[in-house]
Amino acid sequence: MDAPAPDTLVDLLADLQHDLGKYLRLPLAWLPADAGDDDVREAAREALLATRCAGGRVHAAADIWQAFLADVQDDLAARAGWPPLVAAVARVLAWTPRLDGPLDRAALQADLAAVSPAIRALLDEVEA
Repeated sequence: MDAPAPDTLVDLLADLQHDLGKYLRLPLAWLPADAGDDDVREAAREALLATRCAGGRVHAAADIWQAFLADVQDDLAARAGWPPLVAAVARVLAWTPRLDGPLDRAALQADLAAVSPAIRALLDEVEA
């Protein structure tokens, strides 16, 4: 399979921005500041396990990321913005096995919010 063309990479990154960058942060962002631990945990589950609901299907963050990786292959590996994006997504996905334990809302929200700017930076780099 050939590597995606630059225009295709832009489209794939724009889709990732929408499907992962946007929807990861919304469930916690919508919670009131005084939300209890159970509400934070439920919002975290939604953010990570039901990140994007479309066409009657639910897509987890890990599945969205894996599909993106399959589409872009290694074509972004040499880009300066690639390692920060991979690291940001890894930090987010590392929360998944911790959903049943205590959650630090501020740290979780910061990790979730970091994905979108990392995608944007790589998208800007590819568009340049």
